[in-house]
Amino acid sequence: MEPLDPIEPPPNWGQDELSNFLEIAERNAYTSFVTLGAPYAKLLGIDAFYHRLIENLNNPRHCFAAFLVFRSHSCFLAATRSELSGQIPETYLLLRGCLENDLYGFYIARRPDPRKVWLSRHDDDAAMRAVKNEFKIVTIMPLVEAADQQAFQATRTLYDRTITLAPTQMCAH
Repeated sequence: MEPLDPIEPPPNWGQDELSNFLEIAERNAYTSFVTLGAPYAKLLGIDAFYHRLIENLNNPRHCFAAFLVFRSHSCFLAATRSELSGQIPETYLLLRGCLENDLYGFYIARRPDPRKVWLSRHDDDAAMRAVKNEFKIVTIMPLVEAADQQAFQATRTLYDRTITLAPTQMCAH
C-alpha cells in the first residue's frame, strides 16, 4: 500500500455520512482560523499558557496533579477543535472536563491522600462510590476560594457557564 499524501483526502473520503461530516468540520475549522482573528488569538494565548506550564513541570511535587494538567490541556485542545469546527454545544462539555481536571489536580496537590482513592476507582463498586464522594466540585471549590478569591470567582463563573450554556446553545440557532 502506498502512503497517502497528507494534504489530499484518501479515496472515497466524504462519500459516507461520517467522513462527510468530518470534512465539513475540517473546512469550518479552516474558515474559523481565517475569520476569527481576535478570538483565535485568545485561544493561542491559552494554548501558549498551557505549553509554558507543562514545560515548567520538571520534577513536580505531585506527579498525579501534573498528569491532570496534561489531561486538562488535552480537553482544551479537543474543545478548540470542536469550537472551530462549529460544534459549539459540545465544546462546553469539553471545557467542563478541562476545568474539572484542573480542579482535581488542585485538590490532589492540596490534599495528596485522595490520589489513592482516584487511582483505585475501578477496583470495585465501593471504590467507585468513594471517588465520586471524594472528588465533588462542591468539595473542591471551597479550597479554591480559601486559596485565592479571584481564582475562585473566575473558576465558579466559567464552570457554571459550561453547565448552563451547553443546552441553550443548541436552541440558539
